[in-house]
Amino acid sequence: CQAPNPEVCMQVEVSAEGEDEGFREAQCAAINPTLGRINSCLDHLEKRKDHLSACLQKLLEPNRQMHLKFQQLLGKASSDATSP
Repeated sequence: CQAPNPEVCMQVEVSAEGEDEGFREAQCAAINPTLGRINSCLDHLEKRKDHLSACLQKLLEPNRQMHLKFQQLLGKASSDATSP
């Protein structure tokens, strides 16, 4: 500010800062409900992800067990075939 009286400049700057502060508070007040809804949605998605992960583990475990049994059988069969 380049006014002849520096006090006028300081008053204008303080006033502008107060307006900025009020504007920021209003913006935060307007954004908070939206952030709350987003947070709730993220919590819900995390619970669904955890549930799906548990279901997949339950489905995949029998396949893993069968795979291990087949590997053991194949290993035993190949060792039996090479034995004299």
